[in-house]
Amino acid sequence: MLRRLVAGLAWFTIAAPAAAQEFPRYDVDALCDRFARGAASNSAIVLQWCIDGEQSAYDALKSQWSAVPEARRQECLFIQRLLGPGSYSDLNQCAKKDGSTSGSAPKPRFRY
Repeated sequence: MLRRLVAGLAWFTIAAPAAAQEFPRYDVDALCDRFARGAASNSAIVLQWCIDGEQSAYDALKSQWSAVPEARRQECLFIQRLLGPGSYSDLNQCAKKDGSTSGSAPKPRFRY
């Protein structure tokens, strides 16, 4: 895991500025196939739900990608590489964050 992190950091510092300009291309079919195979039942429904969600996120983000500050794009792409196969849903969520990390901000918590 540490080797993967070090390699990711090295790539981030060298290639990320150029890569952040281009909109990423993820293998959504493979991502959603893996996700659907992990479903205990209704894999066809899960597959469609995954594809629909990824398509919505892709469509929303593609038109706005150039408006996302470059530093934020680089950070989001780096996080995606660390997490494994890319997801437009995850990338979209990351890009929507304002990126501010003031000391007074409360720690994020899951709400039930």
